[in-house]
Amino acid sequence: MGKRTLFFIIFLVLLLLPDIYIFASRLHTAYEAKWARVSVKVGTWAAFLIPLACLLFLYYSQGERSQATVVIFGLFVTFMIAKIILVLFLLVGDIYRFAEWIFQAGNLSEEVKARVVSRRSFIKKTGIVASSIPFIGFIDGITRGKYNYQVHALDLKFKDLPDEFDGFTIAQFSDFHAGTFDNKDKVEQGLDLLQEQNPDAIVFTGDLVNTWAEEVEPYISKMNALT
Repeated sequence: MGKRTLFFIIFLVLLLLPDIYIFASRLHTAYEAKWARVSVKVGTWAAFLIPLACLLFLYYSQGERSQATVVIFGLFVTFMIAKIILVLFLLVGDIYRFAEWIFQAGNLSEEVKARVVSRRSFIKKTGIVASSIPFIGFIDGITRGKYNYQVHALDLKFKDLPDEFDGFTIAQFSDFHAGTFDNKDKVEQGLDLLQEQNPDAIVFTGDLVNTWAEEVEPYISKMNALT
């Protein structure tokens, strides 16, 4: 067994720990409606199987440079962030239950048990909602969001700014992430929007590509035309 394979197995086991905790928490018990219980069960299994499939794809692709690799890596990271958020909420619920058990000297009355169950259910539901936010953001980002260009105009004032810079305009162009795009025409529309601002200076402030320098090659000529 090579070092790469051994490292991958260890990494995989560590990544499965949140899933074990999530399955043990029986999230579906927070709901009474059958459809909700089934939906949560399906979602729990999907949150386990999809990142696992992404990880296996990334492992066997062996650093392949493609749009699919970038998207799948982003999907994997998004699921892991969502799981971490959910685990944090579940920990709060378990800590609360443990604290009640301690303060009641291990002898919980029926009233206290009912209160604990109710609050843990609320925490589970809140955790599910909170953990879904990164996933929703990711889906929006790779579909509609990445071409949703916006211009934010800000007036900056400095007491010691020379008069020559009064009315001087700077266009800040940030987080291009060229490897994220798959529609060159829409990217060029965004660059045209930048040019339409007719700024005195254009500054690029980081993250021109995702991973590889060649991701920006299709857009070099268009960027060189920016003035």
